[in-house]
Amino acid sequence: MAEPQTCGEGLARRSALPAQMSALTAAIADVLETHQHTLDLTDEHAKKEQQAYRQLTKDYRRITSQLRAIADRMLGYRDLQMARHHVQSMEAPEIREVLANAMERERELAALLKMWVDTDQAMLGDIIDPTHPGSPAAAP
Repeated sequence: MAEPQTCGEGLARRSALPAQMSALTAAIADVLETHQHTLDLTDEHAKKEQQAYRQLTKDYRRITSQLRAIADRMLGYRDLQMARHHVQSMEAPEIREVLANAMERERELAALLKMWVDTDQAMLGDIIDPTHPGSPAAAP
């Protein structure tokens, strides 16, 4: 993939991250909200769990909205005109360090998401097929 020609194009291209994070946080909020329907509210622990899930759902919905707004704003900057940059500043060690740190966080996030996808895929398999190995229903 060719590098963007302007910083505005780079911002627009990188708007995919908050957009995808927004979609993920919305999906997590849906899971938290839906899970509440499985609780037996005659149990005191279930009532506490419901309170926790309600608060987290609200928090996730707020984050979802903020991430979507950031993504939209970044995308809106795609037509920024090329600005003059100080070449010496762009080559400074701290610029490389900041970029390397961001790349490491990207790697860590990718690994975390892969682990969650694998775990959730197994859980979904257990829900769809109760005879699936590892499913509580499949236990002797």
